[in-house]
Amino acid sequence: MHRILLMNMMPNTVGDSILITPLFRIIKKNYPRSFLAVTVSPKLAELYKNNKYLDKIIIVEGLDKISEPLSKLKKLAIYLKIILDLTKKIKKLNFDVCFTVHPLFFLLPVIPFLGGIKNRIGFKFKGSNLNFLLTKEIKFTYWYEDLNRHFIESYLDLLRAYDMQVKREDIIEEVFVRKETTNKIKKILHKKGIGLKKGIICFEAVSKFEQKNWDYRRYGELANYLIERGYDVLLFGSPAQKDANERIRKITNSRAFNFAGEFKFDEIAAIFKMSKLFISPPSGLSQLAGAVGTAVLEIHGPSNPKHNMPLGKNKSYAVMYKDLQRAPVINLSYDSPLWKEYYNSITVKQVIKNIKKHKLI
Repeated sequence: MHRILLMNMMPNTVGDSILITPLFRIIKKNYPRSFLAVTVSPKLAELYKNNKYLDKIIIVEGLDKISEPLSKLKKLAIYLKIILDLTKKIKKLNFDVCFTVHPLFFLLPVIPFLGGIKNRIGFKFKGSNLNFLLTKEIKFTYWYEDLNRHFIESYLDLLRAYDMQVKREDIIEEVFVRKETTNKIKKILHKKGIGLKKGIICFEAVSKFEQKNWDYRRYGELANYLIERGYDVLLFGSPAQKDANERIRKITNSRAFNFAGEFKFDEIAAIFKMSKLFISPPSGLSQLAGAVGTAVLEIHGPSNPKHNMPLGKNKSYAVMYKDLQRAPVINLSYDSPLWKEYYNSITVKQVIKNIKKHKLI
């Protein structure tokens, strides 16, 4: 029996953690009797805990701290402790093969090497000075090297290097929701009168990257359009996004619901699964919505949707500035004023036109 480890060391990054979920299904199809484990930060373990393809979730204590504003020296100290602790854990589990996904951090090959894993497969990238500890290295393809290549393809390259067969129909992002969680959420929403009419539509209107923020007044206008047609509009995001969501809610005369920071990830997943549509800029929550099977409409500025659109069972669509639909520019630095210019060139009418065109409501 193969014992396989997917080493995911992303700290608190929802989208990146969901992007590796197609690998679970593909590995199990290639090795049905394998023991499959994945590493994850404590806060994101909820995304994996109901996944039917996983045999073990290894929670990496301390990984959450990496995303905090600490000095490089402090982060290095945290990483060194993580490496020592994780090495002890995986050594006991006797893995045959380890695939190292993200991030591209030069110290990561040390873990499977010290953990005694025979087959160690990871990426070759600028600064990967410890790759001699890998048994096979795969060149990481950056977004600017192939503008139309989906990010997941780089992860699939790791599996192909181990002679696994990858079928297109299996490249599906998946997050599974427990029935108990769904029932709990239904009760909470129904008490607030949510979901009793035409259905639920969710927004994440505020990106952590300010450059990706469509004007909040346009989200408010779009929310009013949907509310007037009988839909409940729910606003999501981190606790830091709550105040920004309030500005949108006021435009709707408090008819929209502001749930920023109020639910755990498995509860958010349950709400998204009950929803007809999710609207946002490219984000971790749009990946989550797609992964539970909800239709997604992403509002893109100059970025290429082919690079990171959600790959769930339902369809995902992109709204772009009309002149960029054929030739998106994804090599703009975030300090370029073109980000704001392209985002704000997208009108509410254009978004509504896409909703109607794709029959999303």
